[in-house]
Amino acid sequence: NEAEPLSILEALSEGVPVVASDRGCIPSMLGTGSGRVVAPLDQYVEHAARTIRELIGDPQLIEVARSDARETFDALKLRAKSQLRDLISAIANKGLST
Repeated sequence: NEAEPLSILEALSEGVPVVASDRGCIPSMLGTGSGRVVAPLDQYVEHAARTIRELIGDPQLIEVARSDARETFDALKLRAKSQLRDLISAIANKGLST
């Protein structure tokens, strides 16, 4: 029920590939890549099982996915910092104009 599930952010920050359903903001949060897979809810179990089998069966693929997960986290962190700066700036500018 979270807007941005912390469990996804925690997994990405540790380089753990994420397989999630397409609920809420998860698709826009994760995008696409080898370290993050978003599946429609009605196809989630099959999609997740296939993805996990592929990752387990290919050591190189899992390393690429782990790296991609960390890069995704770093990008999300930069985006959040930028949004926070913009918010603080908007609040500060609003305070100056009143």
